[in-house]
Amino acid sequence: MQLLQYTVGMVMTNCYMIVNEETREAALVDPGDQAEYLLGQCGERGLTLKAVLLTHGHFDHILAVPALREKSGAAVYAARAEAALLEDPEDNLSGSWQRRPVTVKADVLLEDGEEFTLLGSTVRMLLTPGHTAGSCCYYMPKEKWLFSGDTLFCESYGRT
Repeated sequence: MQLLQYTVGMVMTNCYMIVNEETREAALVDPGDQAEYLLGQCGERGLTLKAVLLTHGHFDHILAVPALREKSGAAVYAARAEAALLEDPEDNLSGSWQRRPVTVKADVLLEDGEEFTLLGSTVRMLLTPGHTAGSCCYYMPKEKWLFSGDTLFCESYGRT
């Protein structure tokens, strides 16, 4: 497995691409904007985008999701507790703050502690409410990777 990091959007959101180098499949974590750029990165590397993981539903983590889904067919994963926020442009701040109303209906809604297979590896969703009611982290035990979204910041806790 390979991990790539991108900074996207007006608030410079960290977006991660998980790559299975054998199958040439990829997943994105928190694609906050710049869908065409992210799809271009997949294309340049000969990757098929299979999934999008959302740590929470604020605009700066979801703006690219509709275009990514439309152009790749990637499945969208999120915490069940975040479903309402994802679907409401006022609450997710895409309508009011960004003036680019976005709604996202996740394909897979996960419960706290639920595990699933992604790109041939195990992922565990950990509900970490505080930033939003359905904020979560994704932990990949084999790789020892944790995607924390706005739950944790570098040398700090996330906004609550």
